[in-house]
Amino acid sequence: MMSSFDLLALAMGVAAIAGIFIQLSRRGQTGALAAILTTVLMTAFASPVMAAAANDNALSDGQKALQETLKTTPQNNQYQGIEYAQAKGKPLSDREITRRVQQEIPDSVKLSVSSGSVRLSGQVSNRDMAQQVIQDIKEMPGVHEISYDLGFSS
Repeated sequence: MMSSFDLLALAMGVAAIAGIFIQLSRRGQTGALAAILTTVLMTAFASPVMAAAANDNALSDGQKALQETLKTTPQNNQYQGIEYAQAKGKPLSDREITRRVQQEIPDSVKLSVSSGSVRLSGQVSNRDMAQQVIQDIKEMPGVHEISYDLGFSS
């Protein structure tokens, strides 16, 4: 929400730009209008992109712990969620991602990979194992997201 000071500053800025705009020649007005539109559009599109780039490093330790707690069901027998990976390196094919993930997971976990999106469901022994599997998958180049619904067998 904007404060009254912000609104006043905005109004003064718009008035100053309008005053300068009126004094410009027709050619100058066209250039100024193009510059203003470019600035507005870049600002509008850059904000969501910058927000999307924020990762877990922006969270405090307490927030990370709460986030992990929320991924577990109240009965503490299910671990579910979606995570996004940003691994560096030459992206692996879906077939190679599938091969590598199958080496990491127990036979009780079902796996599907499509366009770098990994889906896991099934049973693992405990939460630590589930977290380790997810972390290992996030580090594979070519993986964009991991969605999981894992139950605990113990």
